[in-house]
Amino acid sequence: MSKTAEKKTAYNPPDDERAERLRMEAMALRHLFNLPENERAEAAEALRPWELVLLAKDLAAAFRAAPGMQLSDLGALLKRPALESCAAELDAAQAAPLLDPAHGQDPEDLAEAYAAVLATTDKAADLQRIREAAALLERAKAAQKPQDRRADLAAAVQSLEAAERADAVPLAEAWNAYRKSRFEKNEAGPKDAVMLDKARGAWADWFNRNLGPRGGLEPGRLLLVGGGPGGGKTTLGATIAVDAMAAGCPVLFWQLELSREETLEHMLCQVGPKYAKTAWRSKANHDLPEAWADLLTLPKCDTPEAAHVENIIRSMESQARKVRQTGAHAVRGLVVVDYAQLLTVEDRTARDARFEVLEKAASRLAKAAGECGAVLVLLSQVNKAARNDGNALAGTSYAGADLERMAHAAVTIWKSIGGKPAAAFEPGDTDPENGVARLLSFTKTRGQMFYESEHGQMPQPPGESKAAWYTPRGRALHDGGTPKQAAIGWEE
Repeated sequence: MSKTAEKKTAYNPPDDERAERLRMEAMALRHLFNLPENERAEAAEALRPWELVLLAKDLAAAFRAAPGMQLSDLGALLKRPALESCAAELDAAQAAPLLDPAHGQDPEDLAEAYAAVLATTDKAADLQRIREAAALLERAKAAQKPQDRRADLAAAVQSLEAAERADAVPLAEAWNAYRKSRFEKNEAGPKDAVMLDKARGAWADWFNRNLGPRGGLEPGRLLLVGGGPGGGKTTLGATIAVDAMAAGCPVLFWQLELSREETLEHMLCQVGPKYAKTAWRSKANHDLPEAWADLLTLPKCDTPEAAHVENIIRSMESQARKVRQTGAHAVRGLVVVDYAQLLTVEDRTARDARFEVLEKAASRLAKAAGECGAVLVLLSQVNKAARNDGNALAGTSYAGADLERMAHAAVTIWKSIGGKPAAAFEPGDTDPENGVARLLSFTKTRGQMFYESEHGQMPQPPGESKAAWYTPRGRALHDGGTPKQAAIGWEE
């Protein structure tokens, strides 16, 4: 017999310690079938096995789909191609009989095994994540469908990142950290929240006051920016991103339509509020600021799938935890999506309506931002009816999807005529020095806002609007004024 044949036929007994672990995990999984049907899926998801992680995940999904499944159905689950290696390991460890309904098991022994696996040590949890990610990567290699491959890759990334998220932080500790960041100061500073540089003028100060109770977008918040084509959404998103980086907050600008170079041009035109009316050729024709190298992520090979944006959000949070230091920004990443209607999800079907896909994608990103302490800014088109109606200010017209529901703050930006929004066919008020008038209107603000007045703090009136100017030659929003009042560097 050849050495190759010997290798193929030789029996390699499993490591005793690993085999024992496999048997204990098998007993823990069998215990799930002794639980009430409405508790099985949750108990399976709470289980943190080392070796049988894929089987546990698939079993949790099976319980969600069919809570009343029997132990005898487990055999069919193990015959799936993705679980062939798992079934072989159970056989090699002599653990398969523990999952065989023909072999009775003491319920108390099964419950003890479940408790033992559930009480996994930190080291075991780390090993589990490593093995889980490795198994998912192997499964991704064998996947035939692109969506299955991407789903396994995304799950592997999330598995590795899980240890660095706040799951292990005691509830009281998490709440005290939140209290300290939110209630110690009435007004957020540039390092506490994402906001516009107040040097941009009265319009920026007004904008900040409408972003949240403390005058900015605090960790976990979502801002929705709506408008028609050419209304200034990308300019506003770029301004928020540039000022966030100036305060040390990392930024992901997920551009789904423009090229990377065009997006950078938009962003460079927003650098330095004093140069709002300087010609864009002068502002953009410079090297990128050095700080952007570490703070800005602008994908070249963009994809509209929400899962990719979610993975980067979680990666930004992980990076922020690693470099945690005094003076670091409280927001673990600003994510700007331009624009929301191009987003999709991996598991969409032909029967899913476009607005349902958009709402699902936006909801996933909002959830990831909330969990990771990031800020999400969605730039959104409004529907044609809203564009053609000169009085349309309602934020419910975001291209058919109910995006405003999940936002903490929502603002629309329109061309303005006499202080009112212009319809799509109207040019808007123009000024030879200041450009084209824009009207910003907050259609939603979550939380009571206040502003300082001669009578002390006064409540911010809801639905307030503010006019600003957009200079096409400068590609920036500003308060207006003559060229002399605009800062140094104004070019005729």
